[in-house]
Amino acid sequence: MTTPVQSQKRYDDIARTFELIDTLSEDGKKELLKKISASKLSEILQKLVIEMPDNQRAVLLEDLKELSLGKRNHPRKECQMTTDFVHNDRAYRNFVKDISESGAFIQTKVIFEIGEEIVQSFSLSDKQIPFKFTGEVVRSNENGIGIKFKNLSSYQKDIIKSLLTNFD
Repeated sequence: MTTPVQSQKRYDDIARTFELIDTLSEDGKKELLKKISASKLSEILQKLVIEMPDNQRAVLLEDLKELSLGKRNHPRKECQMTTDFVHNDRAYRNFVKDISESGAFIQTKVIFEIGEEIVQSFSLSDKQIPFKFTGEVVRSNENGIGIKFKNLSSYQKDIIKSLLTNFD
């Protein structure tokens, strides 16, 4: 039988392991994955993944998809752009940290569920009317949320493409 102290140490060790993995570079994560594939450790990790809450498993799956592809469908550009967004009738103002033709990462301390929709807006300049669109949360962690743009018109796509060229 496991004591509460043993259980707490186990969970602390697991949390620390994931924190360390999160700090690895993309190449470091790929190298770790190769090493895990060749050892019994993969069986242990498989059990941990099975026991994860559904939303954490979805985030892990998205991260692994990106790693296995080697790169995203659209390259991201780093930026520091103010954005307003609404979720469940509550308004937020935060910063877009990076953006691509298909999505953006918004820095926020608020945790959202994967699959939730937000309505987001930002302006390309102080004099322009805000650009508004719908996005779906595809990643959520303590640093922010990853948004996948939904149902963009060709006009909206053109605006994002022109914005991306300004970050070069």
